[in-house]
Amino acid sequence: MNRNELNRLRTMEDIKESFIELYESVGIDKVSVQNLCGKANISKTIFYRYFDDKYQVLEYIEEELLARMQEINRVLKNTPIREYKKGKPFPVFYETAEYVYSKKKYFKALLSAHGDPQFIFKWKKQIRLDVRNKFEFDQITGYNLDVVTELFAAAVIGLYTYWFFENPEMSCQEISEIGGNMLCGSFYNFRN
Repeated sequence: MNRNELNRLRTMEDIKESFIELYESVGIDKVSVQNLCGKANISKTIFYRYFDDKYQVLEYIEEELLARMQEINRVLKNTPIREYKKGKPFPVFYETAEYVYSKKKYFKALLSAHGDPQFIFKWKKQIRLDVRNKFEFDQITGYNLDVVTELFAAAVIGLYTYWFFENPEMSCQEISEIGGNMLCGSFYNFRN
């Protein structure tokens, strides 16, 4: 990677970091390009080289987070759910929990009181699609899949929200156990 590319990546990261700090503390309406540039220690010219406005920064962050989670969850379809043992970390949930934790400041800001309902909507949509694909792959029938996947998606996002705001000392392992138990117990008639 050449120096220009490294500088571009560093500047993009500075903009994202500064944006999410402002966003979490004051919400999107009170974030301005001027205060964002001040926090990131860049000029407006530099900012506009990468983004059209503050909303594009938000969209960029959200797309980056969701793309990585979609990548992690690709293996869910082929994960042998019926072999899962209660009380053990669920592999896909564990990897997802580790990723979410590594990007905690972003997820926490997006799920906070100043958060973006559109992000939650997009995340739920992605979870529903991943779980629906798993159900279809495993030929799970007898459920109203739209309702079941919606409830599951809401529960997963609720679990992460609870983790960040109510019980931050929980571990990725605990989160993955709860998530695995929710998936297997609720939808696969899980038994010990």
